[in-house]
Amino acid sequence: MYTISFIFINYWSYNSSPQKVKSKLEQRIASAESKFQQISQDSNLLEQLLADTLTKAKSQLMDQPLGLFVYKNNNGQDPNMVYWNNNAMYVNAYDLKKPDGAYYQKLQNGEFELLVKRVQLGKQSLVLIGMVPIRWDYFIENKYLQTRFDGFKELSKQYEVSISPTAIPILNASGIELFRIQLIEGKSFIAYDAITLALRTLAIILLFLFMHAIAEDVVKLRGFWNGFLLLFSSVFLLRILSYQVSFPFDFDKIPLFDPSIYASNLFHRSLGDLLVNSILFFWLIRFYQDHRPSSFSAPTFLPDHILKDFRVFLLTLSALSIGNIIKSLVQDSKISFDTNNLGIYTMVAFIILCLLVLFFYYLSQVLLAPLMKVGVGIYRQMLVAAGSGLIYFFIFVKPQDTLVNMLILLWLLGYLLLIHIRKSDLKVSLIRSDFFIFWVMIFALSVAAIVLFENKQVERTQRQRMAERLAQQTDPSGENLLNIAATNFDEVFLSSNFHRLESEYSNKFIKDSLINENFSGYLNKFDTRIYTYDAATQP
Repeated sequence: MYTISFIFINYWSYNSSPQKVKSKLEQRIASAESKFQQISQDSNLLEQLLADTLTKAKSQLMDQPLGLFVYKNNNGQDPNMVYWNNNAMYVNAYDLKKPDGAYYQKLQNGEFELLVKRVQLGKQSLVLIGMVPIRWDYFIENKYLQTRFDGFKELSKQYEVSISPTAIPILNASGIELFRIQLIEGKSFIAYDAITLALRTLAIILLFLFMHAIAEDVVKLRGFWNGFLLLFSSVFLLRILSYQVSFPFDFDKIPLFDPSIYASNLFHRSLGDLLVNSILFFWLIRFYQDHRPSSFSAPTFLPDHILKDFRVFLLTLSALSIGNIIKSLVQDSKISFDTNNLGIYTMVAFIILCLLVLFFYYLSQVLLAPLMKVGVGIYRQMLVAAGSGLIYFFIFVKPQDTLVNMLILLWLLGYLLLIHIRKSDLKVSLIRSDFFIFWVMIFALSVAAIVLFENKQVERTQRQRMAERLAQQTDPSGENLLNIAATNFDEVFLSSNFHRLESEYSNKFIKDSLINENFSGYLNKFDTRIYTYDAATQP
């Protein structure tokens, strides 16, 4: 599969070489010109276009990428437009005076081929204008208006329109050169298409299935621990390799791996990396859970009483890490969690959240089942979890994130209590649990609470920034004038008046005087106050 995808992208894909790009662009232009010629020669269709009624033929023309404009000559006056099928293009008045032919035009929203043809329909003289879109170009882009070659969405990342004599000429069906293209400097890669992505993804899935089958055979022949270590080490080495080299993809070419959409740390450098890591973690924990013998105990060099606490420590670390990943998906990304603006990246984020929740549930089964078996008390588990959480706060958590992490820790303590009550769920998969609906609701509500809380924080920050920008645009000189007014408080003035700040009455009097004398023009715009502190930073 990987070999087939390599052959496809390097030999069959339209952007595998500059000559293939030239051929595809010329084919698209020639196809549009042919359609225009067919319309100009179809007198029945032209009569329908002149009529006021909506016909099936008119409706079909609206779906054409070709812009069609029909003008009727008006007794020596300027031609009158009687039909158009597209409002994304426009025709300049002077274009109607051009001789019949094909012309390259650059308009405000892109580059086009202008086709002009005059037709005599009975006693009526018509001017037919065809606009063949070549490249859309927008100064301000959004999800609806994006700079791109028409029909080739990804091509603008590699090629640009150029006037260089060494650039590749693009000809129309008549052999007339319309424009030239050249590779963008440093962008000589070949972008992936859907077929290449599908083939390589299928190749990786087959490789993982092969690794899974080999690990299962090793478990049967050599024991569980050897099989699991083989799978874990293979997955770990492949993942490290994918970070260092372009295997199995050149991730820079795939939008899912674009750091501008989401990036958190060295390991989660993009949304795609987080998705891959979530899948691998879930795969490993499920393999461990499904193939571990009931009497199996992992080898360890730790004393038994320390190992018990270490299990709770690992669970606490996992809960806080997953909680912070969920928080990061909202804070550090451009992913919309607004129900009115969901997109493909939102769906990917939901898949990641599901995988993380399932990973945590099965990890808690692996770590807590042995504790329940030997009778470790719930109070000891909660005490170790609380202590581990405080250590995590001290080392990793920023002050502004303390509240969220504290709530996650409290949630974990409640989760430990629920698991203690529902000990029987530690022996079955989530879907077979009698409390399946209950667990799903617990996890769904918990994740939703974090997402909603962080989403409100992000919205508040965005509104604050917008308000600051609007204030700056409304009064661009206000902040500078305030800074100029504050320069009156120089060292000479302050040193000679410090003694007046010692008593409450004189302190208040001098502050009011300073505000009225220096900031009187801003009292109706700003809440202006002066604060003074002593050497111990006390008011």
